[in-house]
Amino acid sequence: VASPGRDLAPTGGDFAPNVRTANTYLRGCLVAGGVSEACRLYARLGRSGIWRCVEPDTSTLEYMGTLCAQALRVSQATRLALRLADPDTDPDTPLPGRNTAGGPGPTGRNTEGVAGPVGRTTAGGPGPASAAPHAAGRVRIAAGRAAALLGEWRLCRGHVQAATELLALEDAYGGSGGGHGGGRGGASDSHAVFRQHQRSEA
Repeated sequence: VASPGRDLAPTGGDFAPNVRTANTYLRGCLVAGGVSEACRLYARLGRSGIWRCVEPDTSTLEYMGTLCAQALRVSQATRLALRLADPDTDPDTPLPGRNTAGGPGPTGRNTEGVAGPVGRTTAGGPGPASAAPHAAGRVRIAAGRAAALLGEWRLCRGHVQAATELLALEDAYGGSGGGHGGGRGGASDSHAVFRQHQRSEA
């Protein structure tokens, strides 16, 4: 896989990355804790070099949100959860690697207030979750865990409440959790078990 820091295709042939290429790289960053590497790649998606034709999808935002939470960047994780919950969120909303204005302070604490239910913050913001409640809920769980590690209990409770409502919303719509089951009973059962696990985490 080409380095996200390079504009040119690697030697030996043409290279046309797609969103799966990016997500594979981000999964590796998630395992290795490569936050800065992930942010550098994310900053290029849809914008520059060989990545300019690659637009982030649900998995991209979920991986980035989880990475930010693991790095205790709760504010950035919250923004990504908002994007997942509402596709109409302003695309210029500051996100990791794209705009450092309004980001978390030196400790990684959220400076924007407690995360409210179903994709809202106490200062307003996007409406009810509709795009990817399962992914938004998972990022909220990760953000709540990060807030707990920082001792930000009020913020943690807000994320847990939002995660619980997002996961309930997915159940109400019969969401599959983003998997590809093709309608098979076994896949449906596994999705149900996974959703129950997510609720237990919250």
